[in-house]
Parts: sequence; structure tokens; C-alpha cells
Amino acid sequence: MKKNLKYIDGNSDKFWDIEVTGLDYTVTYGKNGTSGTSQTKSFATSEECLKMAEKILAEKIKKGYSETGEVDVTSKPKSAKSTNSDLVLEEYDAIIKSKNISLMLPLLKEKAKGNIEALKKHIKKCKRYWMTYTDLTKDPGYVKKDKHDYGWGTRGDRTQSEIITLSAIALFDKTDINSWDEALQLLDETNEKPYVLETLLWAKPNWIETFILDKIKRQDWRSFNYQILRQFEELELIQFNPELYAICLADTNEWRTKMKARVFIAKILEDKIGYERDIPELFNYETTLHNTFFRDNDKQKHDEFQTWSVIYQSLLEDKKMDRAFFIENAILIQTKEWNNNLKSFFRKRIDEFKVTADELIVHQENIFSYLHNAYPPITSYGIELIKKIYDHPKFKTKSFLEWLEPLMMRNDCKAAIKNVLPVLEKLNKSNPKLSSTIASVIADVYVISDLTLQERASKIILKIANAKDKALKEKLSSYVTLMQGNIKSGLTPFLDEEALSSDTSVLEEYIFEPQKELLLTEEVVLPKDWNDIVFQFGNFINSEESVDSEILFNIYISQRDLFPEDYVAQLQPYEKQLQKHYFESVHKNFVKSFLQQKIQNISSKFDSSYKHYSKINTLTLIQSLLEKVQQKIDTNSSLPLLSFPSHRPYWVAPKVLLERVIAYQNTNEEIDAVDLAIAIARMPRENVAEAIPLLDKIEGDLKPL
Repeated sequence: MKKNLKYIDGNSDKFWDIEVTGLDYTVTYGKNGTSGTSQTKSFATSEECLKMAEKILAEKIKKGYSETGEVDVTSKPKSAKSTNSDLVLEEYDAIIKSKNISLMLPLLKEKAKGNIEALKKHIKKCKRYWMTYTDLTKDPGYVKKDKHDYGWGTRGDRTQSEIITLSAIALFDKTDINSWDEALQLLDETNEKPYVLETLLWAKPNWIETFILDKIKRQDWRSFNYQILRQFEELELIQFNPELYAICLADTNEWRTKMKARVFIAKILEDKIGYERDIPELFNYETTLHNTFFRDNDKQKHDEFQTWSVIYQSLLEDKKMDRAFFIENAILIQTKEWNNNLKSFFRKRIDEFKVTADELIVHQENIFSYLHNAYPPITSYGIELIKKIYDHPKFKTKSFLEWLEPLMMRNDCKAAIKNVLPVLEKLNKSNPKLSSTIASVIADVYVISDLTLQERASKIILKIANAKDKALKEKLSSYVTLMQGNIKSGLTPFLDEEALSSDTSVLEEYIFEPQKELLLTEEVVLPKDWNDIVFQFGNFINSEESVDSEILFNIYISQRDLFPEDYVAQLQPYEKQLQKHYFESVHKNFVKSFLQQKIQNISSKFDSSYKHYSKINTLTLIQSLLEKVQQKIDTNSSLPLLSFPSHRPYWVAPKVLLERVIAYQNTNEEIDAVDLAIAIARMPRENVAEAIPLLDKIEGDLKPL
């Protein structure tokens, strides 16, 4: 006897299986989508075993377990209200099964009142049953569709998912809807699906703008159609939310709006609310407007035009945005803790729009603050702007020198310091009374160990400073030990006698004694059982080390025998994480594509057609390694890749590499050139003595190498 039961109701989604074999029966139970927990009991006779198995099976059925998962519990006679709710839920289920989404709204309009709580509970149950990935082979009546059907998927199709999601949008509050990513996608398709807007106009949910904003801020790769937001606002479905509008407006592109970039630009330039209310908010919130590009024809580069560069230029030319307002905000943005590429976008616009000294001088204090910025390109840009305004009549020289002093000691801002020295020299010429202050500021350059910079500073000090300036002499004397080359002898008039005399007693003799750091210290440990393999999938997702990817390669090459029959179900949590996870590393995104295919079916052939936007060929070498892994799987080769690390983080010991090459030769397995090149690059010149005796066993073209 063998029975597979399920219980899907309310917050429950579990299974219970029993199998009788002779004197034993085994019960397996747990949440759907997991391997569950198994318990086995033994009896003196098979009759006693079967009798006890039938008894606990009957108990489970009595509690509501069934083969379909529909809960069927014998209970007290239901009230008229409860009976009415059951009829509404049956009608709702019938709509899902019919896949007729047009029937959903009439049902809610007519029968939702008085049944809202029952419907909300039922919608959650339907989501678990119809929209959750599960092992379909365990469902009664499952029929394999084709050779690519591996038995894992959702019971419902896209239309059924939309019916369930749309009913959730209509009835749920903010707390209930918060976990429904599907709702964001459906709301974003309002223009293509009229029934979404019809449902919203009837339900009038009060959580739309906060829900959308939460989703796109939590998952920065998501966005929402700005035009749909405006439509919702006009229909009074949402209120204006400046941050939401700014993020979505900035991320507008041809793919999302289904309109050409030039059409969108023309539309926003004619939209008074858009350019007077929404576009100014782009200065107040960090967005991705710098990433939006377009082209007018296929002969042009994909990034031929920058959308927001064109928009801002057009707004300024048409006098629809105040030029002073743009300049002020473009300058202020440089002081914010925002993405550096976004700040760079606005720096380029200041240069592109040919901002004059008169326009910049009113913001000089903000520009001076750039000199204290932690990001060196901002300090360099501050100096570039100062070069445009330092000779302006309204330039505040004293304030500038106060801001400048800390910068002159920063080792990471050499470019900015180099550019400001000529400015200081010219300021001294126009303001001779400030020569002492300027010389003192320049003297701080000696803190930086750069001979060229120190030589430039010395030339200016010798030219503008007064040797009788006690404060300057004291400062320079304190920097004597930091002066490089012949700087000290050149500044003799500005140094006191104590600084000029060298005290050899305090000097220490330095003897260079290089210490070799051992690299082959931590061996790579391979998984010993299935639990280790499952753990390794988690390591891959959460780690940045390439060795975690390559251990998985080796598992698929030589340890496939450790995979249990229900490996697909056990790896589903990791498959879901991979679906949601975007890796910054090109390497890991290729491996992710490989693993997603193998989790569904370990015997499937890896499709290496996965493309990546990277134009750097060395980053995509992993693709040929994955093809080599698939080739090994196809030929049942258990030999590891030559480049598989023997020691963390990526080293291959010389002896190990030679042993692998010899093994390849003995089995006549072809050596992949890329694999070998990576292996050699990873081989440190360490423990070479134990590898040398193996050289005589190398044959063919590899022997000279």
C-alpha cells in the first residue's frame, strides 16, 4: 500500500505520505516543496503492519488530508452565512479553472460584500496552490508534456495567476499585499490590460503608491511606468509622491514605455506638470537617470544619445527650466552621498551648457566645500571650477584659502593639488598682502611623499615667501624629515639651524629582508555527501570567491552519484534564490545560468548561448569552461578540470597540475587550451621540487611547455 496526501488550507501547505512494505511502514511528512521527514516502524506480522497503517491513514483523512490537497473535514452543520461563503468560493474557483478573467470583477462587485475575509483567506490558499513552484509529478493525473517537461512548475498558467493576483489587488490591504511581487508587475501592465484599471476603479485600494515605492526601493532593478503613475493620479487612485515619481521618471526608457525615446522627450517637454513639478524632483532624490540612453537608427551606437542630457538641454533652450535653478542644483548634487556616476552626469552638463564665471560665483561657497569631499574626482572638479572664478571681483580669497588648507595634505588628491598651485601663484600676484598665508598653505604639500609636487611647491615658496616669516620657517622646519631629494638644501633660507643640522644618532639602519609568503596553505575540501553538496549551493550564492563556483563544477563532473532521486525538490529553495539574485560578477552570472538548468534536470545539456553585456573577453572565459564541464558530463569523464583549485582561494599546486595532465594523457582525454592556460596562471612557483620528477612522464607537445 502507498498513499500520497496533501493538506492545503489557510496557512497550511503540507504533505503526508505512507508506504507499506512487508513488516514495515514508512511515513514521510513536511511542507510541500521539501523532502520532508521520514519515520519507519516495524511489526511482528505484515497483517498487523497493514492494519496500523490503515488506521493512521484514516485519521489523516478525517483531519482533512486528501490526494488533491483540498481540505475535506467532517464538521457541524454550517450556518446560512457560511454556506453562502462556500458558494462564493466555489464560483471563484470555477472562474480560475475557466481562465475567464472578465468574470472576476462582476463576482467581486456582486458577492464580495460580507465575504471579504473568506475570500482573502481563499486567495492566499489559491496562490499557494496555483502559483507556487512544486513537483507536479506527485499530482494525480500528471502527464508529461514533452521531453523538456521535467515535472517541476506551477499548476496555474499566466491567466490563472493574473486572476488570483488581480483579486488580491482588489481586496487586500497594504499588509496583505506587501509580499505579492506579482501585483507590481500587473499594475505596471495597466495600459495593456483594461481589466486591471476597471478593478482598481472599483476597489480604490489606498496603498498603491507606498507599495510601488517599497518594491522599487527594495529591489533596485525594478521600476514602474511613469505614465501609468500619472494616469493613476488623474483618476485619484494615488496621490503625488515626489520620490516615487522621480525614480520612475528617471528610469523611463523605450522598453518600459513602449514608445520611442524621441516621442517620450517631446511628450515630457509639452507636459507642464511634468517639467514644472516632477523633473525638478530629480534633484532631490537619487535616481538612475544617467543610465538612460537611446539611438535614432540601427547604424548608431546604443548609447549615441543620453536621454536626460537631451531633455535638460531642451528645457533650458525653451526657457521651461530656469538656468540658475539648474546650475545651483547641479552644483549641490556634487556634495550629496549619491552614486558617483550620477554626480558625474551633472558635472558634464555644467561643462556642456558652458556655465559662465558670473553664474558660478554666486555658488562659490558650495564649490569650496568640494575641497573636503572624500571622493578625489569631486575635489579635482572643485579646483577646475575655481580656475574659472578665482579672478572674479566677487571671489572670496580668504574663505577659499581656509577651505583649501586640509586638501594640501591629502595624498589621494595629488591631481587637484597640482592644478591649484598655479592658481595660488596668481592669487598671490593679485593680492600681495596674502603672500604669507598662501605660502603657509603651500608648505603643507611636504606632508605628501611626491618629489615632483614638492619641487613645484618649493619653486613657488622661494618666489613669493619671505625668509623672515617666523611662522613659515617654523612650519617648514617641522616638515624637514618629510622632504625628498634636494628639497631641504633648496629651502635653506627658510629653515632654522636645528633643522639644517642632521643628527645621525637618531637614524636607524634599514636592512631589507624579504619574507616569502606561502600560498599553498589551505587545501580545497570536496563535499563528502549530499548535505555537503546542498551546503555548497548556499556558499555559491552568498560568497564572492570563485572557488565556490568551481567546487560545484567538480561536483557535476565527478560526484553526480551523490545526488538523491528527489534532488530537484531539495534544491528548489536555492533555485528560487538564484532567480531573484543578480550577481555583479560576470563569472557568477554564467555559473548561475548553468546551475539553473542543471537543478531542473541534471541530465539536461547545458545551453551555452547565455549572453552577457560585458565587452571584455577575459571576463567571459568562464563560458568555454562551462562547455568543457558539459563535455565531461557527456563523456562520463570523472577527471577534474586542470584549472580546478587545489588550494584556496584559487591556486593549483605544481604537482597536482602535472598529475592531472598525466591522467588526461593516460585516458586520451583532450586538454582544453583555455583550461590549461588558466591552470598555469594559477600555479605558484612553490613546492616545485616534488613536481619535477613527474616531468619525465609528460608526453607530446606539452613536454617543452
